[in-house]
Order: sequence, then C-alpha cells, then structure tokens
Amino acid sequence: AGSDNGDASNGAGSGIWSVDVNGTLDLEYSGSVFGLKAIGDDLWFLGSDPTHGLEPWAYNPGNMTAWMIADILPGSGGSFAGDFTLLGGTVFFAARDTSPGVYHLWGYDLSTTNLWKADQGSQPTELTVVNGHLLFATPNELRMFNTTSNSSYDIDINPGILGSSPSSLALM
Repeated sequence: AGSDNGDASNGAGSGIWSVDVNGTLDLEYSGSVFGLKAIGDDLWFLGSDPTHGLEPWAYNPGNMTAWMIADILPGSGGSFAGDFTLLGGTVFFAARDTSPGVYHLWGYDLSTTNLWKADQGSQPTELTVVNGHLLFATPNELRMFNTTSNSSYDIDINPGILGSSPSSLALM
C-alpha cells in the first residue's frame, strides 16, 4: 500500500506496509520510503536516517530486515537515488555524490555487493532494459549502457547541437 511518496500512513507511522488476503494491515518497516520498487526478493527504495540523509535502501520481507545499500553522498545531504532498475544481477540507478550535484548512473552487483559509477555525469532518467542493455534519457540525448563492454554512448536521434531531449521511454 502506498501514498504519493511510496508509503502508507494510518496515524501509526510511515514506512512499508503489507496487507494479507484477510485484509490485515501490518507495518513492516518504519521510516521514510520513496520510489519503492521490487528487485528480486527485496524492495528497493530511497530511505532516510538522521546520519545519512536520503540514500538507497533495501528491505527483505522474508526476514523483515532493512539496510542501507550505500552512503553515496556522505553526511546528511543524501544522494537522492532513484529509478532502480534490475538488469541481470545488477541494479542500476541514478544518484548524486556531491551536493548540489550532477546525477550519475550507478551499478550495484547483487552477488558481490560491489557499487560503481557506471556513467559519469549523464543525468540519467527513465532507465529501461532493452535486449540485455540499459537505455536511459539524458537532458540532451538517448543513451545506452552496453553491458558487454561496460561503456555508455549516445544514440543521436537528432544530429546537431540541439539534441533530442528524449522522454517517456517505453519497451514494446
């Protein structure tokens, strides 16, 4: 269940709530939850604590544990990570590591828990998996992260200096 910010509240607190087949409502995780997304057996979200600010978190409903994936922007400023997208065994997302800052494409390997900056300064939005690669919009062009070469490049839809300003990516 959720409200506009991805969580539900009934006066008992904000967080991740569950409803079973009998209509029983339970608070599973208490805290800030934004951009909730199912990734494998976990729920990924932008969460917060007083020390780290808004950072990427995950919650496993099987063992009812939550953890911060990484403190990408150290301190209380927060990386404002979002658009969590699973491709193979890697979760890709956008986040900033300076404040105020430019957003980068990040990758997180689920098996090794290795985090890396996959594309520097691209301002990625609308992450979309297509044929084993990751397409995303930037302010100027459509961009592709090639998982075979671990590199990114622009797909120049509108050649010239104006760019194409892609939006509303959809897989069909």
